[in-house]
Amino acid sequence: MSTSSNPTNPTYSETLQDSGNPAEFENVKNIATPLQSNIPASEQHDPRRTHSVSQSRNVTPHHDETPRNVAQDQEQTPRTRHATHPSHDFHIPLSHPSHAENATIEDTHAMALSHNRLAYQSHVILRLGTLLLGAGASAYRTKVAMQRLGHAVGVDAVHVCQTYTTISITCYAGGTYRTMIAEQRTMGTNSARIDALNRFVLNLPSAILVEDANATLDAILATPPLYKRWMLLLATGLACSGFCFLNHGGLVECATVFFASMIGQFLRQQLTAWHCNSVGAWFISGVVSSSAYLGIVLGYGALTHEVTLHQAGVVSSLLFLIPGFPLVTALLDTIRGDLTCGIIRFNYAFILMASAGMAVWLPTWIFHAHIAPVDGYSITEPWLFVARCLATFVASSGFAMLFSAPLSAALLAGLNGAIINSTRLTLQDAGLYNVIACVLAATCVGIIAFVFSHFSKHSRVSLSVPSVVVMIPGTMFFRALAAINAHDTVAAIDPLFNCFLVIVAIGAGLAVSRMLTDRNWLIETPSTVVPTFGDSRSTLTPDVIEHVEHANSEKE
Repeated sequence: MSTSSNPTNPTYSETLQDSGNPAEFENVKNIATPLQSNIPASEQHDPRRTHSVSQSRNVTPHHDETPRNVAQDQEQTPRTRHATHPSHDFHIPLSHPSHAENATIEDTHAMALSHNRLAYQSHVILRLGTLLLGAGASAYRTKVAMQRLGHAVGVDAVHVCQTYTTISITCYAGGTYRTMIAEQRTMGTNSARIDALNRFVLNLPSAILVEDANATLDAILATPPLYKRWMLLLATGLACSGFCFLNHGGLVECATVFFASMIGQFLRQQLTAWHCNSVGAWFISGVVSSSAYLGIVLGYGALTHEVTLHQAGVVSSLLFLIPGFPLVTALLDTIRGDLTCGIIRFNYAFILMASAGMAVWLPTWIFHAHIAPVDGYSITEPWLFVARCLATFVASSGFAMLFSAPLSAALLAGLNGAIINSTRLTLQDAGLYNVIACVLAATCVGIIAFVFSHFSKHSRVSLSVPSVVVMIPGTMFFRALAAINAHDTVAAIDPLFNCFLVIVAIGAGLAVSRMLTDRNWLIETPSTVVPTFGDSRSTLTPDVIEHVEHANSEKE
């Protein structure tokens, strides 16, 4: 999506617009030479064609008296070809192929190679951005990485416009520009890929060839998955069981959640491998997982005559469907001002949460299961704190594995969450408002993740997001949906609003930790919106000036 002007012939301009294959530029000299040699001698010495603008219009010349290469100046201002409607203002006619008296065939060939090189430079920059976006990275991280790579491959400036599924970039170099757009539909999470790409960007040399950058990206993309499917199933069962315990689930509930969540996760893996619609896959997996939980506990109750239904157990059985990573990054994007990406990402995460919530409601309605919040155990301090630490460690580490974080990062995230989340729950039991507790906890999680990231090769997002996922009030969200479905809107307002505040508090806490540890988050450096292309007077021709004078004389 780029345009470029040609100081010698219109055929070359058409060639540049299709600059996708370097072989097209091997014969540039053969294209330009005959066209230039076919210009009649009378036209080559036509004063209208060779006199400079300052000579014909008494325009003050450029303050730099050094001789300028007009071909390069003309390249700096891309023009729209217009041969059939020359009356349009400031469209430079291409019927006169030699406006630059100092332009040479070598200059033309160099301009062709430079413009074609910019295509490959822009491509590798855009490729890095799509890989980061597809792995779930935030807009800030994606933009900074693309700009750093652009500087390393020799691009003067990179301007990025990003949403959750598309990236459009404009790269400026050598007085010309190129715009590219890419769309990616992989709306997943891959912490290991984010870490690998982040290390690649942080270790970039001052200059790197496009070919070498592409080779590194190929190697990162070819990295096999860190975990086998059975390992992820086991991590899912353990993580959801740990979350169930944190929500006062007893032994029977936690054990049932372990098997029900693995069944649902297995189905989601299969649907994802078939590239099914995300919302549909979330709903079907949630229905199967919650149905498995209700079927197991109702069967156990029928055999033992014990009531084992538990609201937190039903929700915990499909906690693996909670889009924690996109939800947190959406909040970070929105707080930092990347509204286009943040709002769209938040809407996507909310739709997935609503789909999971409806997946819980449907089986409970079919089974006529009246689930109420109960306390499944009674443990006194300090053993309760120890049990919460262990459950949070298992849950956070399991979710980190589901986010494809390396095992070392999963263990660090589990340790981070175990300390902070257990303290948060203890403070809430003591009477601290849960929203304030979540803000303080998320801030501490972000600061600890920052410290851990300096002693490891992992990014702070891989060490912080799994630690705060266990703070998302899934049980409260389900309670609000259940009240809405029961036509009790008043009863749904309080849990729904509180759930919203807690989620915002988690994002705000992580944002505060970023501002405290990252100067670029606290102070944003202004950027140039539209780069300059040099002195525009170098692109004026007698034909343009004559057209403007003629148009103004007719108006008078």
